Amino acid sequence: MAALTVLVDALASGEVEIVDLTQPLSDQTSLLKLPEPFTNTPGFKLHELSNYDDRGPAWYWNSFEGGEHIGTHFDAPIHWVTGKDGDDVAQVPPRRLVGPAVVIDRSAAASDDPDYLLTIEDIRAFEAEHGAIPADSWLLYRTGWDARAEDQDAFLNANETGPHTPGFSIECAQWLAEESPFIGVGVAPTPAPRTPSTRPSRATASCWGPASTGSPSSPISPSSRRSARSSRRRR
Repeated sequence: MAALTVLVDALASGEVEIVDLTQPLSDQTSLLKLPEPFTNTPGFKLHELSNYDDRGPAWYWNSFEGGEHIGTHFDAPIHWVTGKDGDDVAQVPPRRLVGPAVVIDRSAAASDDPDYLLTIEDIRAFEAEHGAIPADSWLLYRTGWDARAEDQDAFLNANETGPHTPGFSIECAQWLAEESPFIGVGVAPTPAPRTPSTRPSRATASCWGPASTGSPSSPISPSSRRSARSSRRRR
């Protein structure tokens, strides 16, 4: 309780700053597009129920619809085939979603090269400059792709060879899932943060382990870390 009191006081005084990393949802929010014959997600839609009018004179409220993986979201391990026997969102222990964060900013590199892939060497270079990665921490990989969130064409960034978006190298994805001290990865949503094989890798917050997934998503435990495919993209 003492630690909680200190945190609450720090938040109230402004000594600790809260940074909102979420993207607002709207009918302009960009969507992942899967090739046939796979089913695509519907877009986000807001339906007004009442607005201080005859439908509800003293209140304003809405209903909404859309796919589970639109905009900023959390992916549970069960979302991907390699975690199909794992936890769903309601089953992931909240303690696995809180921890120190390591922010690696590659927005400039991704702007110059939309096919930029984060490597193990990039993470080692960060460690050499800033110190060892804390155990059970989160990797927040900044690509700058969030600026494209409401421009579908820029978001997909596709040509005749397919989408071109930043992601992780295969070796880095596998290392993150199997060996690294990170319990989760957070990335600005992209249509398919790719490995060289174009296999989708996670893009939002994600974690590995008994309670894991991929977007800012689930955790990693040494006994249940997944293969490189576990680091697939989570939109």
